[in-house]
Amino acid sequence: YRVRERQPPTAMFWVYAASEAQFRDSYLSISDVVPKDFRKSFDEKQRLRSGIKSSDPSTEILSLVKAWLQSEESCQWLIILDNADDPENFLKSGSGKATMQRYLPHPNRGLLLITTRRKDIAVSLVGGEDCTIHIESLTPDEAVNLFSKLLPNDPASEQTIRKLSEALEYLPLAIK
Repeated sequence: YRVRERQPPTAMFWVYAASEAQFRDSYLSISDVVPKDFRKSFDEKQRLRSGIKSSDPSTEILSLVKAWLQSEESCQWLIILDNADDPENFLKSGSGKATMQRYLPHPNRGLLLITTRRKDIAVSLVGGEDCTIHIESLTPDEAVNLFSKLLPNDPASEQTIRKLSEALEYLPLAIK
């Protein structure tokens, strides 16, 4: 909401990163807004660079979206990279960048907000601990209070709300 207030013409993209398939699906959705002219020029550059078209269309989509988001032709954007918890996808391996990490755009034209339960992934993706914000879990009572504020007329029992809060690991964002 703050980004929308401060920079109104900002496109916002939610990239679900719990698995590689979900990450690819999210990028496929983003690719729908990539202008046709940019897509055509990107395809031509890819063919010239490699001599042939990639055999994996989903990898081309990942590269296309990254290139567009980093280009001067893209709009101002905010990407919420949600549930970036799998180290195989986001921590560097001996051969370079991890699978999905290589497709994250440099935030020269936008902002990247990453949610993860793993500190090592957060520190690796943002370039240091000083760029991370640790959000504590709520206490069970705080979680019940938050539910009550969000859903004041909900008929669920307190016991049901406590069970749901526990299943959501008392995380405020998950409860919200």
